Amino acid sequence: MPSAPTPPTVPQRLLAFLDRLGTELDRRGDAVALLCLGSVGRDLHRLGERSDADFFVVVDDGATRDRYLADIDWLEAAHPVVWSFENSDAGRKALLEGDLFAEYAVFSLDDMGTAGYPTGRLHWSRSDAPA
Repeated sequence: MPSAPTPPTVPQRLLAFLDRLGTELDRRGDAVALLCLGSVGRDLHRLGERSDADFFVVVDDGATRDRYLADIDWLEAAHPVVWSFENSDAGRKALLEGDLFAEYAVFSLDDMGTAGYPTGRLHWSRSDAPA
């Protein structure tokens, strides 16, 4: 009797979500980069069943940043959102369908010059993104 396929692990589902998010940001055209932090960032060796998706979305300007923070349609296009709430001036936390958790912030290009942030991993960037 054939065995049932093994369901994807949390790490596999998180990375697939980030891939879909990068695709959605690329499709929209007003995002510049997706930077991943923590266990989905430079510390991929720590990625496990209790991990979440910590990330920054970098967008063109302040108006776009404000729109991304006010309307999470871009996030929902990548993965259904069960609930989300604002947890800072620049970010939100979200429970995604399938018990995935995300914590993110949105910055404009100008914000990145003055924002203090941990070193992350570039998951996606627009072809004209500055280094």
